[in-house]
Amino acid sequence: MKLTENFKLTEFTKSSTAQRLGLDNTPSPNIVRALTNLCQQVLQPLRDWYGKPIIVSSGYRSAMLNKAVGGVSNSQHMKGEAADLQVKPPTTTTAQTPSTASPNGGVVSLAGKNGGGGASTVGRVNAELKWLFEYIRDNLPFDQLILEHNKAGVYWIHVSCKEDVTKNRKQVIYDLLKK
Repeated sequence: MKLTENFKLTEFTKSSTAQRLGLDNTPSPNIVRALTNLCQQVLQPLRDWYGKPIIVSSGYRSAMLNKAVGGVSNSQHMKGEAADLQVKPPTTTTAQTPSTASPNGGVVSLAGKNGGGGASTVGRVNAELKWLFEYIRDNLPFDQLILEHNKAGVYWIHVSCKEDVTKNRKQVIYDLLKK
């Protein structure tokens, strides 16, 4: 089921943890509506501007899955309001990022800034991921926007959006270490 042009429901429900533990991660119609809203308000506009695929590394989580992965008890992932995002590593040693002057895939060279990194970059944030974080912060509606990383140095963006966008808190947290 397509939620928007570039995002499918399966991207938000797939989970190796749920599969390994035999947990049902099927969203209700209300959750699907919230995920569609997240895609329409934030993810599809971000994808349109970026001009390249965005990886949803974590989307909807059932209560049991959320507990299994160590999520907080009031996680917006359980409401279908949140997603964790990553990008593919650049194929060259020069990081390329979309230009604000050319939002549909134009690039600006950031030679010397985190070159060659990616979603698996250890110890530093990928330049493209940081660029997406800043674009969301400055241009799109969101409730929470967090640039997170784990002890291994893997970075991702957590973004959430409430169905009633007027209730979004616009909370920004940069460089949060997740246990």
